Amino acid sequence: MRLTWRNRQEEAKAPTARFVVQAGPDTPFTVRFEPQGTQLELAPGDYVIVEWPLVEDGEPHGGVVHAPDGLTLTEPGGGAAGVWDSRGRKLDILGR
Repeated sequence: MRLTWRNRQEEAKAPTARFVVQAGPDTPFTVRFEPQGTQLELAPGDYVIVEWPLVEDGEPHGGVVHAPDGLTLTEPGGGAAGVWDSRGRKLDILGR
């Protein structure tokens, strides 16, 4: 008989912040993701949920730039961000 011991303790997940990017009720909205160069066109009222990792002091990584024609989100280092559409589907845009 061979016994194998495994550490069943899960690795602690880094803290994250989730936020919603939503188009206005009457206006479509463009969300760009860098450095991937991916662009999403949100229909009026539609949204995506973005999950962003936090650093030890609770501050977000990455960047957000708002312009009249849309929003640019620069992915945090390490590929630890995620994006979901308004139906809850994971989008293959950012690293996670």
